[in-house]
Amino acid sequence: MAFHIQLEHGDALEIALQGDLDIISAATLKTRVLEAYQDSPSPIIFDLSELDYLDSTGLGALISILKNTKPAGHSITIRKAKPNVRKLFTITELDQDFQLED
Repeated sequence: MAFHIQLEHGDALEIALQGDLDIISAATLKTRVLEAYQDSPSPIIFDLSELDYLDSTGLGALISILKNTKPAGHSITIRKAKPNVRKLFTITELDQDFQLED
């Protein structure tokens, strides 16, 4: 499935992802999110309700974003992840670094 990113700035940078976050789309995600974050640093909220697939490269892009926002003290929240995606955060223990919400 094609990958789509929707970005909105408010009190937080809200990012809705759709499709597959994998080796093909991970670099695009990282670049677009970090550019938006640098323009206006704020907490980040990822809405993953429409994300169907996440591989290790996509997870690596999210970790890279986390490493770039952590020094400023901004959190990253993962919302509405499907069970298969949420499981990756749990088994890699990244649920301790990202805030997961239903």
